[in-house]
Amino acid sequence: MGLQRGLIDFAAALYLMRKEGKERKGKRFAMRIWSFVRGRPIIPFTLILLLKGALVWFVIFDGGPSWMTMLTEIPFILLVFIAIEWFASKRKYLYYMLVNLLITILYFAVLMYYKYYGIIVTYHALEQADKVAQVGESTYSLLDPYYLLIFIDIVVFGLFMIRPKTIAKLKHLGMRRKANRSALFGTFLVSAALCVFNIWPNHASMNLPSPAVYDKTGGQVDILPTVANLFGVSLKDQIHFGEDLLNQDANLLPMRHFLPTGSFINDRSVFLPGIAYEDGTNFDVRDNGVLEGGSTEDEYNRALKLLNLSDSYATQLPALQESSGPANGAKKE
Repeated sequence: MGLQRGLIDFAAALYLMRKEGKERKGKRFAMRIWSFVRGRPIIPFTLILLLKGALVWFVIFDGGPSWMTMLTEIPFILLVFIAIEWFASKRKYLYYMLVNLLITILYFAVLMYYKYYGIIVTYHALEQADKVAQVGESTYSLLDPYYLLIFIDIVVFGLFMIRPKTIAKLKHLGMRRKANRSALFGTFLVSAALCVFNIWPNHASMNLPSPAVYDKTGGQVDILPTVANLFGVSLKDQIHFGEDLLNQDANLLPMRHFLPTGSFINDRSVFLPGIAYEDGTNFDVRDNGVLEGGSTEDEYNRALKLLNLSDSYATQLPALQESSGPANGAKKE
C-alpha cells in the first residue's frame, strides 16, 4: 500500500514538473515574442491600423475586408512607417503614435462622411471637412458608439505616455535598435510599386477638381462605366457598350433614332451618311456648320459594328411573358 502511494506521489510530481516546464517554456516564448515586437514598433502599429481599416470596411462594404484590402492598405502604411525607421533616430515611438493618430482621424472622417452622405469620401471632400461642425447634431446623431473603438489604442498609449518612466523606456527602445537598411529599402520598393499599381488605374478620376466641368463627348450609354469607375466597381463580367469617360481620349456614339443608320457623333462632328460613308456629311458640334474631315471611314465602320452588336444582344434577351392577370402583388378586385 505504501509502495503504491509512493508511486502515485512520484507520478504526480513528474506531472507537475512537466507542467511547470511547459509553463516556463510558454512564458519564455511569450517573452521572446514581446521582446521582438517591442523592439520593432513597425509590426504592432501596422497591425493596429489594419484592424482599424477592417472596421471601416465592415461599415462601408457588406462583405467586409478581403485580401485586396490588405494589398491596398498595407503598402501605404509601410511607406510611412519605413520613412520613420529610416530618418527618425530619436522619439521614434512618438512619430509612430502621431501617424497612428492622423490615420485614425482619417478613418473616422470616412466613417462619418459615409454615414451622413451614403458615399465614400474623396480627397476633395476632405478639404471641406470643416463643414461637418456646421451641420450640428444631425451628424453626431449618426455616430455609433463602436466607431470610437478605433481611438482605444490612442487613449491607452496616451495614459502610458503620461508616466515619465514609460517615456524614458520608449525613447531608449527607439534609439537602441537600428533597422536593417537593406530590408527597409527592399520593403520600400515593393510597397511603392504596389501603391502605384493600386492608384494608377483610377488616376484620371482622382485628378478631377471638385466641383468640375469635364468637357467630354458622351451619351447615356456611358453613364454605367463612368459611374462604376468612380465607385471602384468592376464591370469585368457585365455586358456594356459605353466608355468610361474619365479614362478615354475620344468617344464614338452611334445614332439610330430619327437619323439614318450609320450616323454617329464624335468629339468634332455629327456624321450623317448618304447611301454610304463617301456621300455623307459632317456637321460641326459647335455651330452645326458643315465640317470637312470631321470623321473617318473607320469611325463609320465601328459605328455600324456597335449597332450590330447592340441588335444581337437585344435579340438574344428572353422574351417578356404577357399576362392578362394583375401584376404580382396586386390585389384582385
